[in-house]
Amino acid sequence: MTNPPFDENLMKAQFDFHRSHPDVPFESHVRSKRIELGRSIDSMEAIYLDTCYWIFFRDVTLNVTKSETLKELLKTLRKLVNAGKVFCPISDTTLIELLKQGDIKKREAIIKLVDELSLGITFCQEEERTGTELAHFLYKSMGLSSEIYPLKWLIWSKIAYSLGVLQVSVPWLDDKENLVTQKAFFDYLWTVSFSDIIKTVGLNKSFPKLPLDELAMKLNTLNRQYSDELNSYKTTYLREFLGSLDLVISKADEIADEIHIAIYGKKRAPNKSGNLVDSLKALFYEAARKGNISKILPTLHINAHCHALIRWDKSRKLEGNDIPDFQHARTAIPYCIAFFTEERLSVLLLSKNVALDKEYSCKIISDSSVALDFLSTL
Repeated sequence: MTNPPFDENLMKAQFDFHRSHPDVPFESHVRSKRIELGRSIDSMEAIYLDTCYWIFFRDVTLNVTKSETLKELLKTLRKLVNAGKVFCPISDTTLIELLKQGDIKKREAIIKLVDELSLGITFCQEEERTGTELAHFLYKSMGLSSEIYPLKWLIWSKIAYSLGVLQVSVPWLDDKENLVTQKAFFDYLWTVSFSDIIKTVGLNKSFPKLPLDELAMKLNTLNRQYSDELNSYKTTYLREFLGSLDLVISKADEIADEIHIAIYGKKRAPNKSGNLVDSLKALFYEAARKGNISKILPTLHINAHCHALIRWDKSRKLEGNDIPDFQHARTAIPYCIAFFTEERLSVLLLSKNVALDKEYSCKIISDSSVALDFLSTL
């Protein structure tokens, strides 16, 4: 096991910089780095590769595929990335799946590809992304549009933080020096590549297998219990949307307090906060019922459609592999110009009940020849 390159002079400069800016909170610094990143890639298009395409391209680099189409597809994609026109971000789901693939040689090849095609850029972790979508709506609805940045600038992160940002305290440092250390090391890890991270943790480490099949069986059992209550696809979708919304809406009070502080310099009075969550649930449900929620809470909207499509098709059951597939879909479709995925998922997402490609102007492609044709238009 070897350590990644360490630039002592750069780290010293980062410590000096943050000591000269002691009043910037850690959260504000993280946000500023994300805004800076979002602004820097604003002119580029994101293309999301499902795990299967990362594996296809890995096999191209290892010369174990005979597909000339895949070879040409990777060649074209590399040209577009090198020209600064596109990048291929990964997500927390992608990272976990890729580290479960193959032997050390195969993992090493795929990690190098991720560094090359992603430019080290990832989506921020899903829970944080859904919270950002909610906060973005609330800031706009409170008349603070001038205070916020485009949503597409706020959902990016770097490889080291694809599973979330960890803020570690050093027990023997005081609060002031702890903050300096936290921000300096955040900046350092912000620049570290996937390859260097893996050099530190070791290529022989991998994520344990998740109990996805067991979770799918549990959800199928629950779905059967309530199947008689679903008399239309729209009812099914709305039921799924409300279930997803419950996991996010609890953040609304915290966000509202942030907004109140931004406007008035203090939190809301306790009696002002009681009914916000209920009011927002009613508002979002009505927006979903009228078909107006897709741009407000895109992650929840797509997730609801994915699960509703399975529930409404009585001949189909949720499978373990569907769970990460749906995570890929709800990550890619709102924010990427294209989503290269497997045929089974693309058929689901392009079905007549949803047509998510048209709703979000995202090409959902499973055929590598079609993907190559699409890249030629860029």
